[in-house]
Amino acid sequence: MSLFPLSLCLLVLFTLCSAVPAYATCTGPSSPGLRICFPSEGSTVMYAPAIELAVTTADSNAYAVKTLVYDNGKLIDQLDSAPGTLIDGAIRNGAHKVTIKVWDSNGAVYQATRSFYVTGYGVNFCGRPSTAGVNLCWPKSDSWQPNTSVPISAAARGDNSKIKSLNVFIDGKSLIATGDNYILTGAGMTAGRHRVSVVAHDFAGHTYKTTHYFNTYYNYDCNPKSGACSPGIVLNNLVDQDVTTSFRLNADVVNNPLTTTSMKVYLDGAMVASSTGPGITRQFNLQSGTTHIVWVKAWDTSGKMYATYQTIYVH
Repeated sequence: MSLFPLSLCLLVLFTLCSAVPAYATCTGPSSPGLRICFPSEGSTVMYAPAIELAVTTADSNAYAVKTLVYDNGKLIDQLDSAPGTLIDGAIRNGAHKVTIKVWDSNGAVYQATRSFYVTGYGVNFCGRPSTAGVNLCWPKSDSWQPNTSVPISAAARGDNSKIKSLNVFIDGKSLIATGDNYILTGAGMTAGRHRVSVVAHDFAGHTYKTTHYFNTYYNYDCNPKSGACSPGIVLNNLVDQDVTTSFRLNADVVNNPLTTTSMKVYLDGAMVASSTGPGITRQFNLQSGTTHIVWVKAWDTSGKMYATYQTIYVH
């Protein structure tokens, strides 16, 4: 079972609990039926989607006794109730058409469907190469990763022989080793440019190696004002992910040892504001009932990047 109530932190495959959004209460439709309030139709969300739903039963005394969740036509989960918000770890990166069916205590069935896209979540086991060698699926070459936890996924195949060892090196230093064909792990490191190498040895004595270079940014996953975590960006007034159609974003870089030279705000991937930092503000006027991703990024004099994001729902 991979459905979780929103009250539980979901920590699956490097997803941070701080990445799980909380939304205002979803209300059921005026007539009997099921409503999915979030995500909005056709939207893109970061990390495992928090699906917000509400049901109105034909009989006010009836209550939900079963919920089935289908993703792209495949049954992925079942619950004995209808939670207001659920997080499904099976819904990973890519396009999804999610159908939810709810049965009440009288046997009536209510159904709703929502299509959306998930990004930034779901690093899984890497597929083995078709011939002898190493596949390094994550991190992608020249990609940007949060410095607090860089996911690493690799797999190897020997030459007519089983894999004896699979080793991961970060900047030339050993991180982890296994005797399996697959490895899935994560690593925290400083912001900047790094090198990950995966080296495999089979029992026939052959050695295989793959290397990727990637970049990490200072990721805000705790309040940097406390001094308990890496430098980062604080979204001062965007505390809740539920926003009204008109709101102002204010953000600051905190605990950075070097001078900030540039800050930028992105809405759904498009830059909408810039400043020389260390603070930035932007007024938004968005359509009700829509879902968006807001990124705030900053750079210092050494070229290091700071970043944070928020998935927001406009009500």
